[in-house]
Amino acid sequence: MKRISVFLTLLLVMMESTSFAQKALGVNTQPIRLFNCMQYTTKDGLVSNNIKTLSSSHDGLIWIGTDDGVNMFDGYSFKEFLPTLSGEKRLNGKNICDIKELTNGNLIMATSDGGVSVYDRFSDMFKSEWEFETPTENLDFSHAYGMCRLGDDVYVSFNGFIVCFNLKTRSNTYIKMNERPKYTGVKLDRTKMVVVDDNRHIVTILGKTRIGVIDSKYNTLKEIVLRDKLYINDICPVDSSSVYLATTKGLYTYNIIEKKLTKIYYFSNVSVEAITRNPYGSYWIAYNNKELAKWISNSNSVRPVRFSNSYLNNQSVVHEMVEADDGILWIATNNAGLIKADTKRAKIYTYDIRCDLPSNYITHDIFAASKLRVW
Repeated sequence: MKRISVFLTLLLVMMESTSFAQKALGVNTQPIRLFNCMQYTTKDGLVSNNIKTLSSSHDGLIWIGTDDGVNMFDGYSFKEFLPTLSGEKRLNGKNICDIKELTNGNLIMATSDGGVSVYDRFSDMFKSEWEFETPTENLDFSHAYGMCRLGDDVYVSFNGFIVCFNLKTRSNTYIKMNERPKYTGVKLDRTKMVVVDDNRHIVTILGKTRIGVIDSKYNTLKEIVLRDKLYINDICPVDSSSVYLATTKGLYTYNIIEKKLTKIYYFSNVSVEAITRNPYGSYWIAYNNKELAKWISNSNSVRPVRFSNSYLNNQSVVHEMVEADDGILWIATNNAGLIKADTKRAKIYTYDIRCDLPSNYITHDIFAASKLRVW
């Protein structure tokens, strides 16, 4: 009994000290509300509820890569692209690891079981293979993972090497890895590439505890092994020299110049599954399977979102998030399909005589007696 009372006392002290520290640091932890939340699953037209990657094209369409093909969503209906289709609408593979839009509006798709496919939106056709030059040594192009675009160059990560493909000259540069990434099964969605804000360096996930830094000026690769078994789930650019690393032990920044790893206090000792930067410079962070928060790093604001518990469960993992320019947040999950939430606008309801109003003409005044009562 005495041990229990001592434990409870220590727990209360820890909770009070954490609360005091947050107040002392001026951290804004007020929950925020998302509006008009909707969930889309296979019942609504998704080819799979296990979504690996999301991409928003310049015209506002959402491209959804799953473990069983691709969907395009226009806000009303889903169009599907499957490897089982015949003819020129056929994907190379079904396990989609990444989707990127090219400057001409076409989509390049990396599949772990079929290599690279390029979708020509004008002709509504796929190019079955990208035009890679054959190198002097045998390389396997059938397993493509993370991708990024930097100017006219597209970088694609394969199993054991990276290819820089120039869209203008149609030429390739090969960057070899010191060690082949240890990919198994379909757990290949964590092979992400991002461009650092200096528009020169690229950071890519090479394995559970390994990242690579590519210098696009010289097309060289430096591989970094993280300490303390920090298993990497996601990466996101911070500034001209750093990226965020979402790991199973919290959120970290990694400075590619100083080669320094720093833990973020607000998200320590939690499993961070995904992080994305919105158009306004703040971040959405998914953690502990079913929690979501908005983080404004330059103003000490960590604001949790409580809506996610109604859509996600203890087995859910958020793979990726994208906030569009109109404030719509798209959330890709491993078992709950696609979640859509409006970060700005509340829904407007219209009431008329069909809702038992005596008339559609209000000629005098409206008085709000409470949150639920209006006269």
